[in-house]
Amino acid sequence: MAQASCHNCIYSCWDPCQAMHSMSRGWAHRPMCANHPDTPGLMRPTPVGETCRNYRVRPATPEGDVRRIPLGNGVYAYVDAADYEWLSRYRWCMISGGYAARRVGRKWIFMHREIMQPPEGMVVDHFDHNKANNCRLNLHVCTPAENQHNNTKRPGTSSRFKGVSYVKRLGKYRASFWFNGHRFWLGCFEDEVEAARAYDYKAVQCCGPFARLNLPEEWPPERIQQVHAAYQAEQSRTDADP
Repeated sequence: MAQASCHNCIYSCWDPCQAMHSMSRGWAHRPMCANHPDTPGLMRPTPVGETCRNYRVRPATPEGDVRRIPLGNGVYAYVDAADYEWLSRYRWCMISGGYAARRVGRKWIFMHREIMQPPEGMVVDHFDHNKANNCRLNLHVCTPAENQHNNTKRPGTSSRFKGVSYVKRLGKYRASFWFNGHRFWLGCFEDEVEAARAYDYKAVQCCGPFARLNLPEEWPPERIQQVHAAYQAEQSRTDADP
């Protein structure tokens, strides 16, 4: 298996103009990407070194291919190749909030909802929080409550991780998790990262694939499914006990 690299990521692409510019100056050419978590939707050279958390290996088969749809001002949306032809017939733009949309009269049609066609009362969640990444693997139809579990960390807190706070009088980091109106206290930790791991584990137990994780690189989909299913089974046995 090839080493993880921006060069073999499904979201990277090669810009011929950039390639000619690099070759004329003797620079190493890097692929371009519009799915970096720091600049979602904005085309930029890929970083040198490690891949970002949105890395997804490029499949060998063309069925898994990804296409880009321009949204104006150098911004792009990603879609599956199978959806590209019918979506590209329309003129799309990026509106407030970072969503790809088109206007029909006075109504905005959102690309992600157009692709997934959710039932009334349901919403479409972007797993990687890039609202311009509208590949079907990144979209999931869910309830508004489930969508809330994938919210990002509030700014201005005492830790860089969601669900973690620094307790000054103890000199430790405390982890907690809210779910269905109940707060789970997960313990105090010397290490901030260990507190973040405790939060992630509880979030996966309760929310499964909808959990917003601090360390997503530690949670492949198979592990998320395993931990969530085991917790659901345990809860079912507890509820069944007299």
